[in-house]
Amino acid sequence: MKSLSRRGTLAGLSGFTGIVALSGTAAARGLGDGVFTHGVASGDPTTNAVIIWTRFVPKVAVPGPVRWQVARDEAFSRIIAQGVAQATPETDYCIKVDATGLAPGQRYFYRFLSRSGPSVTGLTRTAPERGREPLTIAGFACSMLPAGYFRAYADAATRDDIDLCAHVGDYIYEYGDELRQFAPNMLPERTWEPKTEIITYADYARRYASYRADPDLQELHRVKPFVHVWDDHEFTNDAWREGAQNHQPLTEGPWMPRRDAAAKAWFDWLPVRPQPGQPRRIHHTLKWGDLAHLIMLDSRLMRDKQPDSWQSLLNNFVDGDRARFDREALRLWQDEIGAPTRTVLGSDQETWLASQLKASRDAGTNWQVLIEGSVLGRFQMPRQSETWLAPDASANEKKARRILAQVGELGLPFDTPLWSGFPAARERLLASCKANGSNVFAFGGETHIGWAFNLPGGPDGPAAVEIACTAVTSSNSFRPDGFDDVSREAAFIEASPELAWCDVHHWGYTSVRFEAKAATADFTGFRSVSARNTPVAKRSQLVAETTKVGVRPWIVS
Repeated sequence: MKSLSRRGTLAGLSGFTGIVALSGTAAARGLGDGVFTHGVASGDPTTNAVIIWTRFVPKVAVPGPVRWQVARDEAFSRIIAQGVAQATPETDYCIKVDATGLAPGQRYFYRFLSRSGPSVTGLTRTAPERGREPLTIAGFACSMLPAGYFRAYADAATRDDIDLCAHVGDYIYEYGDELRQFAPNMLPERTWEPKTEIITYADYARRYASYRADPDLQELHRVKPFVHVWDDHEFTNDAWREGAQNHQPLTEGPWMPRRDAAAKAWFDWLPVRPQPGQPRRIHHTLKWGDLAHLIMLDSRLMRDKQPDSWQSLLNNFVDGDRARFDREALRLWQDEIGAPTRTVLGSDQETWLASQLKASRDAGTNWQVLIEGSVLGRFQMPRQSETWLAPDASANEKKARRILAQVGELGLPFDTPLWSGFPAARERLLASCKANGSNVFAFGGETHIGWAFNLPGGPDGPAAVEIACTAVTSSNSFRPDGFDDVSREAAFIEASPELAWCDVHHWGYTSVRFEAKAATADFTGFRSVSARNTPVAKRSQLVAETTKVGVRPWIVS
């Protein structure tokens, strides 16, 4: 894989001023001379360790040693752990340390030192070993850099109550600036590198560098530990096990090298704990005392190819006899989309998930929290959605919407790239939640809309409840012009038996406070992402209670 040019990385950094000189001090002796270019970050906290991250570009073309320190106080007078790490071009000068020897349930300060000066100081924490102290997780998804400012990240960074951030995918997007031709609302000042679609390791690394230069994302990473999973755009649109919709082998080369380059950049640039000998494994667990067992899943690279869209499959049936349309839609659902062998997680990960759920339940843990990149809940297209199209909508757009509305009238979900396009795999997962979990909660993302679902199949209620996070900046096609018009949300809820709440209007994020007896989800929404200081426009709250026979349905405040 091609590594990035050190000279190109350093270009434009001569005005960097956030450095305190340490030359000549004992702490800096033998360390590299260079620049910390993208702040600091932490993630994957366990009871005695946490990943800490920075990026250090040496001023000479040799590996740059830096010292890392973790302390109980901001003055670093009580250093708990420290060591030396190297910045090398093989990881795009990203440094990632698994800082061990820490105490459970504690907050820490961390930093990196060089001969040129220190990095900014980060804040992080470890997980508690025992007990049921509350845990608040802020969930984020779908951050298209040119589409707007990262207002959700900025807001979350100011909150003292958030213990952990979970990004459920589409942390970056792979497109080039050609996207602006089809999305005129992109902000000209929100730019990324490279300007073309990203394919190689160097491309993906430069794109991460563009994102991580954003001050609001940098600040959130500085003050909160993260857990991450990926979805498709960390690779390319609609990625699956053997390819992707937005990958053309004839012009972009074989799929596997691109997949591996994207995965390596993800691991290099994010504060995630790698699994030895498994360079693309992201499914893992974290324990939060006796309260919660966090289970991160890979719902992207193990999956079969998603089915074609309903619009494509039923295009030749919609203008004919309605009974014929219905028969064909049901046949496709039962025989093709619903084929029992189709998978999202792959058989090995399904077995692993079942064992994790059971171990958590048997240990008496209150919550099993699934963190994955798609949406488990099903939503149907309302019949009245045909009237939501713009007055100048094309005949093809009107036909496509009519197909989806008719599919919805059959009780079938319309968004087949989600778990909805893998019904047998979804049923296996929900059956596993019923058989092996105690109170199961799922974080999802992907659709750029905020959803809350009661997922069916439990012994006396849901098999699980789900919060699918709205977008940080990415757009959706259902957003109306007027923010006071909630008829679209009402229509979705009426048409979709599993849906308890939704918001099609706002960008934002959802934080969830887990306690022994309940989970409280708080949605924070913004009407616009075209300015960095947009005020909060909406807050909604939902509560799901725990019981001995499984989680109860969402109660919407």
